Amino acid sequence: MIIPRPIAKAHDKLIQRYFETAKPTVIEIKRQLLAANKDGYLREIELIVKVFPQVDDRIVFVGFI
Repeated sequence: MIIPRPIAKAHDKLIQRYFETAKPTVIEIKRQLLAANKDGYLREIELIVKVFPQVDDRIVFVGFI
């Protein structure tokens, strides 16, 4: 919900590439990005994404803003 539409497609490709290669390109790296607030306006944020592998072979991605 916070990813602006033009960036959402690139986001989906990054996730797909991670699952195909297991090479992180944005994980554990603090980044400054734009995010949409509840009114749809863009705001600058700092984001870091972490990966938490689960016992049942799932992977959980958590983004900290």
